[in-house]
Amino acid sequence: MKRRLIGAALGLALALPALAQGLPDRPISLSSGYAPGGSTDITARLLAE
Repeated sequence: MKRRLIGAALGLALALPALAQGLPDRPISLSSGYAPGGSTDITARLLAE
């Protein structure tokens, strides 16, 4: 039991730096590989706004 607790604590300690990422400085591009006007395209355009 003690070994699992130490392993979990070590795993969480190693994952903490990944949470400290900032927002990107440039716009994010979204590409949809489906036909224009389709349901997937409309959904992608709504999410992009």
